[in-house]
Formats: sequence, structure tokens, C-alpha cells
Amino acid sequence: MLEKLMGTKPKSETVAKTSAVKQRPSASPTPADPTITALIRSAVTDNSVASQVRKAETLASLAPKSSLGFETEKNSPFPDGYSVEKERIALKALLEADSVSETDPLYDRYLELDEREMKLSQMSAEYKQRGGGDELVTVAEADKIRSLGSLEDEREETLLFHTLEGLRFFMGRARDPQNKLQPIVGGKRLASTLKTLWVLTANDNPYADWALINYEANQDLIIKRLEAEIERGHDIFKKLEQRGLQFSMLKSAQPKEIQLQFRSPYGYKVAQLIVTYDYFIRVQKSLERKDQITNEQMRTTVQQVTRLIRGKFNETSRFERWLMKPELRQMSRRDFVPGAPPEATQRVKAATEIFGPVPSEIYNCTILPHHTRRTYSMDASDRRLMKFVADELARSEADTHAAMLEEANAPIGSGLL
Repeated sequence: MLEKLMGTKPKSETVAKTSAVKQRPSASPTPADPTITALIRSAVTDNSVASQVRKAETLASLAPKSSLGFETEKNSPFPDGYSVEKERIALKALLEADSVSETDPLYDRYLELDEREMKLSQMSAEYKQRGGGDELVTVAEADKIRSLGSLEDEREETLLFHTLEGLRFFMGRARDPQNKLQPIVGGKRLASTLKTLWVLTANDNPYADWALINYEANQDLIIKRLEAEIERGHDIFKKLEQRGLQFSMLKSAQPKEIQLQFRSPYGYKVAQLIVTYDYFIRVQKSLERKDQITNEQMRTTVQQVTRLIRGKFNETSRFERWLMKPELRQMSRRDFVPGAPPEATQRVKAATEIFGPVPSEIYNCTILPHHTRRTYSMDASDRRLMKFVADELARSEADTHAAMLEEANAPIGSGLL
């Protein structure tokens, strides 16, 4: 702006912007308005709330306006509501002109804009130096934010094993070099699988959400089953103790400790299952050792629970194995909307063939996993599209359910079977 003022006028007529600002005549004191004076005196003597409100509104309407008549906005950083953006629009012609005359009616506003822009730049710099902190925060205090370390565990976290079954369950089994033994998904492998699915939620992948939600529900059911078996063993020992016979729970003479190094919340979830399973084995072996159940009963109970858990482990691993393939890795909820690119449509088709249609309540985020890295926020148009897709999925689910009911209720020989 200064270049415009200094580059096209004679020296005697050119006024530097800073000088002009300093020489800008200050507004002369406004003589006391008799109406305002009377209102002020009346407000002192009249204690009526309604009266005081009316008089305050009248005073505000009679208050002198800015002589510059600048544009204002609600969220202005300036106390008087000054709007830099609106002023730039209002003064666009002057800002784009090669020179600006001091006699221009908008000259004072032109200088004011430059002054406010410099002030706003200074305010932004100070805000950044404070790290967004309150104005009372010093730069030295704000620097603490930048040097603050990340959170870490106060001490080493471990998992203590008393049974061979529990430790094996944690370790799993890899395919042997001779390819004679089938691999078994263990707790550590499952923790890694869940972490991968958790990372995939950052892509807004509904199938990753579905896999995590399924596992969470399955583990809750498994824990309930384990706790029920553990409680049954405790009750047997308590009854014997009431009769004067005290039995103790078996424990390892040399328990083994594993250091936990999980990088996702789901690793710790798996650790809770594994330690509960290890204790469940201790209870079963204690009941068998103390002649409270037979060897066959113990073996049957352990096998049933173990197969149940391994089945859920395999189901979760299947999600990760397919979703991490290059063809499906970039899947997101946007792939389902009408008009999506061909590669997105292919991803939806492949995933539907492998896993089936994603449930509508998961697609529309009515049900979410306990932990997600999803940060995507939808605008109004996105929400409309997502709702359309979710409604279509819900209709498809209802049609499938109705067809299954019709088939189940059809009489034998009707042709539906």
C-alpha cells in the first residue's frame, strides 16, 4: 500500500502511511447528549430490572458510531468487531489501484486496514509462540508443550503363566518346515491381527469395524464362559471348606513371565483373555487333582472351551488376511456410494462375496468398535449418501430375513425346500 502512496505523487504531496496514521485527526469529544444524561440519572434512581434493560438498550442505540464506518463481524479478533476480510472486499478497488489519493473518501479506511493487518499478523505470531495458550501464558511456559515427552508405562508390564496350556495358547504354532502341522493362531498373533484391523479403521473401512466388533462380542462371551467355569470350581472348594476340608489351588513351581509390548488397546484385551484362560486351566486341574471331577470331565471341558476360542481367533484372522490384500486394502465407506470409481465397486463386490454384506448398523456407524482410528468427518452431502447406502443395506437385510422365514415356515413338499 505504501508503494502506491509514494510511487505516483510528488514528494510534497506524498504522505507516508505511518505518518498519516499518526496525523489522523482524533475524534473530537462528543458533547453530552441531554437524552443520554437524563437516562443515566434515571437509571441510578430506578431499580426496576425491566426499566434498566430498556434504558440500556436506548443508551446502546444512542452510542456514537465509528467515524470510519468499517465492516464488522461476529468472530472478529478485535474488540470493536473489525473485519479484515470484509474490509478487503469493500476496499478492493483501492487495493488494486496503482496509487491512492489522500482526498479519497475511503483513504482513512485504507490506512486503517493496513494497520489492522499488521496488528492481526502480530497477534497470530504471538498466539503461535504461546502454543495457543491463554494470553497470560508466557513463551517460556508454552515451550514446555513442545518439549513434553510422550506417555509411557510407569513400569514393565508382564503376563505370568502357571500352566503349559496357557503359555502354548499365547504362543500359538507356526507351520512346520515339513508342512505336516497346521498353524494355530495364538494370543500374540491375534494381538497383531487386531492391531492391523485397528489401523485399517483409519481408512474408514466398515469391514475392519465389523471384524473388531465381532471379536469384542466373542471375547465377552468367552470370558463369561471361563468365569462361569472358574466360579463353579470356587464354589466346590468353598463348600468343602465349610465342612472343614481346605483345598488350595494348584500353581506352578516355576511360573514364567512374559513381557508385554503391545502397541494397540486390543493387545491388552487379548492379554486379559489369555490370563483368564490360564487360571481356568489351573482351576480345572485343581478340581481333577482333588478328585472333584474326573479326568475325562476335565479334558472335555478344556477341549470345548479351547476349540471355541480358537474358532473365534481363526475367524478374526480371516478378516485380516483378506482385508490386507492389495485389492482390498484401500476399502472405505465411500466405495459403497452410487457413482463410485470402478475400482471401488470391485472392492465392494469382492468383500461382499468373501464376508457377505456389511450390516447396515455397522456401515452407518450406529455400532462402532471400542477403539478406532477413524477421524473422518462427513459433511451434509456425505451423510445423505451414507444414509442412502445404509437404508439400501437395511432393506436387503429385511428381504433376506423375510425369505429365510418363509422358507423355514413352508410345508414339506411345497417346493421351497
